[in-house]
Order: sequence, then structure tokens, then C-alpha cells
Amino acid sequence: MSGNETLFRSCGSSENLRTQFNALLADLVTRSSGDGILTTPVIAVGSGATTPGHDAFECRVNGVSYHKAAADVALTATTHDIASHATDFERTYDFSVDAAGAVIITAGAVAAVGASVRGVTPAGNLPIGKLVLVGITNTLFDATTHDIDGAQTTSATYSDDAVEAPTALALTD
Repeated sequence: MSGNETLFRSCGSSENLRTQFNALLADLVTRSSGDGILTTPVIAVGSGATTPGHDAFECRVNGVSYHKAAADVALTATTHDIASHATDFERTYDFSVDAAGAVIITAGAVAAVGASVRGVTPAGNLPIGKLVLVGITNTLFDATTHDIDGAQTTSATYSDDAVEAPTALALTD
């Protein structure tokens, strides 16, 4: 039996070989070209209780690769505040990387609990994660002075966007 036959038999069917090859090719494409998140950013509370942040991660935006060191991303006064409401409410904040490699936060509209939507990612930016804050009835959340998970909020939920795998190349019949 030749080396090629042994390799082919260990992979099983030609369809299995094709699937494994396409997965390997997609991973190679992801790491060499195309925009996307290459390693998970882990959006979480930053070094201070009033500031969200992210762990170190790698991404590609508009064809430029970035290695982002772990850092805080400051919320902005007024822009990221949540005004007092007659009922509990929430706001979803979108984290993205812009063409210059900066991580920015875009706030979505304040809405009823469970109904808020992510802030609109600016054109050309790569979304990397989100933060959902649930505010307390008749309480202002001041983005620059109140703790993210403090007395003015009932919950703060962070989530990361998935590592993306472009599928521009594939083995076909």
C-alpha cells in the first residue's frame, strides 16, 4: 500500500477528506486574509468598576491585522448614560474595532427588559462583543460615575462575538 493510499484510508471517505481539507483551508484563510476576529476578545469588567474592558485578542479590520492588548474602554458621559424610567429597562452596548485599530463602544436605544438591541456598528468596523445593562426603575445610570454592576443596575451581561472563519476557498468536485 502506498503512502497516499494509507493517508486516504485513514481519512475515511473522499467526502470526509474534502470536509477536513475545507476546514483546514478555512482556518488558513482566516489567519492570513479577510476581516474577522482571530482570537476571542473576552469582553468583561475592566480594571475599574465603572469601566468595561477586553482581554488581549487578535483581529483583522479592512485587511489590517491588529494585536490588541488587554485594555479598558471608557464609557462616555451622557452618550452612554441611561435615563431614569418608570419601569426596569435595559441598554445594549456594541464593542467594535475601527479601521485605525481602536476599540469603541456604540450604545443601542434604551428599551424594555429583553427588548434592547445592539448599538449599530459603524460602517467599516468589526463587531467584537456586547454588554447588556439592566437598569433599576426610577434610577439614573451615569456611565462615568456609577459601577457597571452597582446599585443603579440589576445585571450586567457581557458576551463575545464568535471567532469568524471566512469560507471564500473550498475544495469542490
